[in-house]
Amino acid sequence: MEKSRLYQQLIELNQMKNRFLGVAAHDLRSPIAIIMNYIEYLLEGHPGKITESQDNILNKMLKVSDKMLNLVNELLDVNAIEAGRLELFMHPVDLTKYLKECYEENLVLSKAKSIELALDIEPELPVIVMDPHRIDQVMNNLINNAIKFSFPNTTITLRARVMDQNVAISVQDQGQGIPPQEVDKLFTEFGKTSVRPTAGEKSTGLGLAIVKRIVELHGGRIWVESKVGIGSIFTFTLPQAARSV
Repeated sequence: MEKSRLYQQLIELNQMKNRFLGVAAHDLRSPIAIIMNYIEYLLEGHPGKITESQDNILNKMLKVSDKMLNLVNELLDVNAIEAGRLELFMHPVDLTKYLKECYEENLVLSKAKSIELALDIEPELPVIVMDPHRIDQVMNNLINNAIKFSFPNTTITLRARVMDQNVAISVQDQGQGIPPQEVDKLFTEFGKTSVRPTAGEKSTGLGLAIVKRIVELHGGRIWVESKVGIGSIFTFTLPQAARSV
């Protein structure tokens, strides 16, 4: 009886935590967005011309605000996932076209760190029923992490292959690799390993936990193969058959 009572109390406290987290994150998002709008307004020179030093400061403020907004959005996603309220808006997507666009959109980030981004996909990949906005989160997280933890003058490869009734999409890097005993931390909330970004980039530890849940809601799975000093391959699958959500 006592264990049952404590377990029920734990559930209620977790639900209370989720409600508080959701309200706090939601209330923070609007003022951050307003601050970003004002910064962009100043950068566009509407109130008057700004100096180069002012431009640099405002751009730094905008960058930090954007990071804060991303963190708030991630907290809202975690809250929605735990409450079972993460919605998917599914429709057919030309996967070949989608992956080519994803590759092109991330070229700027890889070039900024002198990393080559390569695309290796099978011709005529099938149309997949998915939520492109949520899969954007998956792709951007995996590619950004690969860039974040890789050194300059290495290669990151975005790959896609048909595998049984699924399409397997992977992001392979030539980075530091992950110690085997730390792999299990990767897909947990706030899970971080001893591997550090190569240029001092920041990480919340929430991204991969969200990625895992999004993939699972699509009926797929995600895993990682990694060797220290050689690199990592993060792979996830999407089913070819339509999935009702």
